Amino acid sequence: DTGEVGPWGTTAWFAASATTYDQYGDNPGELKKHTYNGRIYQPLRDNGDFLSLAGSYVRNRNNTYGNKNVDRFNAGTIDAGNTSICLFDPAVNGTAQDQGSSAGGANPGCGNYYNYFQNPSNTFSLRGQSRFTLTDKLTLTVDPTYQYTLANGGGTTNVKETDQRLQGSKFDPLNPTANGVDLNGDGDLMDTIKLYSPSNTNTNRYSVNTSLIYALTDNHRLRLSYTFDTANHRQTGEYGFLRQNGDPVNPFGGYKNGGADPILTLDGTPFQKRDRRSRAELSQFAVQYIGNLFNDAVTLDVGLRAPRFSRDLQNYCYQINTFDAYCSAQTPTGSNATAGAPVKFSRKYDDILPNVGVTWRFAPNQQVFASYSETLSAPRTDDLYDRIPATPEPETATNIDLGYRYQSGRLIASGSVYLSKFENYIARAITDVLNPDGTPTGETIVTNINAGDVDRWGADGQIGYMFTDNFSLYASASYLGSEVKEDIPNTPNPYKTGGKELFEVPEWQYALRAEYKRGPFTVGVQGKYVDERWTNLINDEQTPAYTVVDLDARYDLDFINEGMYFQVNVLNLFDEEYLGNISTDISGNRSAALGSPWLPVRMTTD
Repeated sequence: DTGEVGPWGTTAWFAASATTYDQYGDNPGELKKHTYNGRIYQPLRDNGDFLSLAGSYVRNRNNTYGNKNVDRFNAGTIDAGNTSICLFDPAVNGTAQDQGSSAGGANPGCGNYYNYFQNPSNTFSLRGQSRFTLTDKLTLTVDPTYQYTLANGGGTTNVKETDQRLQGSKFDPLNPTANGVDLNGDGDLMDTIKLYSPSNTNTNRYSVNTSLIYALTDNHRLRLSYTFDTANHRQTGEYGFLRQNGDPVNPFGGYKNGGADPILTLDGTPFQKRDRRSRAELSQFAVQYIGNLFNDAVTLDVGLRAPRFSRDLQNYCYQINTFDAYCSAQTPTGSNATAGAPVKFSRKYDDILPNVGVTWRFAPNQQVFASYSETLSAPRTDDLYDRIPATPEPETATNIDLGYRYQSGRLIASGSVYLSKFENYIARAITDVLNPDGTPTGETIVTNINAGDVDRWGADGQIGYMFTDNFSLYASASYLGSEVKEDIPNTPNPYKTGGKELFEVPEWQYALRAEYKRGPFTVGVQGKYVDERWTNLINDEQTPAYTVVDLDARYDLDFINEGMYFQVNVLNLFDEEYLGNISTDISGNRSAALGSPWLPVRMTTD
């Protein structure tokens, strides 16, 4: 922290950090993060006007945790983690080698090697902020932002050296194995090679938020704002080589922007599984009024916004399905002959969305509040690409909530109820391929569709009480209900989702924390209960409920420097085995991430 520098009171700070975590349980691998942050701040006048520029660069190199099968977990078995050692057989001329096979003890440990599953990312951002007092009543704010992201989720693919995509325009359907690329350099085209196949996304995003704030009086304020955001997405899937020990040569495969060398087809083009260029844009005007009425007893917040989303998309590949494509120089044949041709298309979404909020302080220390809002959620870029470009409508929602708060010297309490009604819920399902006249072709694809209406409602409450100056308790509870209103279309049999609940939503959650403080020492213990959650929309599989207890102890070091302290945290004190994030879907048995244990290593048996 520089403090004030120079004649204009300029200040700046810079920070750097590096962290490394070993993965818990029986999962080999690490999570590594390097972060560099900084900010320059320039006051303009003594009235709060300023200019500032903040920057951040983050480099992540993380191995991902292997998910666990939910049904086996419920039966008492936790799937084994990824393997820590891989060794491919040496390349031998004239021998058909298969790096994707584990038969006969070949390629020990390479089937589920931990370094296949990486989540590397490079992110950089610049954020400007500014405030300008134009008159005694009018203020202007301008906040521009630039963000850069390069990231993927890892993965591998077994590829034959005579794969049609490697042959490109030299592919001969009458002699499909005549040509190819010698991937392992052994002088033949007989092998199946395991290649690193991440799905890279490279994004450059530019945005600006600006507001004109007009103080009508001391109690009434009007704000007019505009938001512009545009992002250029480059989604590619260049294959890269693995070393003999299974490690990727480059964490970004063959993507040149990641500093890698691509694998080339016989046509001299990068060998890849996807090749897309997309531009997403948001342009939004909004107006807001905030007023304090009836001697500050009532605060009214009324707004209206008009977002306009656009998606300009181009797929350079022959799309087989949402995840697989031919990106070589010739049209796919055989079973993939009906793949969607390269295509350029656009989508646009817009709406007028109101919101109203009111708070009434009807008695000392007490208030009630209510709000109403409408929202629009445009489909993600990935939701639109498919063999036939998907055409889902945006999800819209109407949200209502009502609540009460009380706060005194020792007691705080609040409670609220809410309702959200969604329309055009987006889901993946099997649908008919239609002719231009709207009649079915007889083919089906799995793509993103609108699955109808979904309702969510709930209630939550919190209460905290300080029994003495040293001891306090805090408790909370929440209930969340949901209902999918309609069956999701599926050819020939619709999914029976009508009347079912949403996945990954616990109906009940409870939390309790106790804290005791004496002098510089503070100790706290807290527990949280999370109810069962469905793993799919047909509601035939659940994760079990769980309770996690944490402990923390802190010692203040104010005698060294004010605000300094030493703290120890123990998470999952009783080593509860539970499942966290769920890989959800409409139907089927799913997998989920294992929650963090207290013990660093677990031993499990079937």
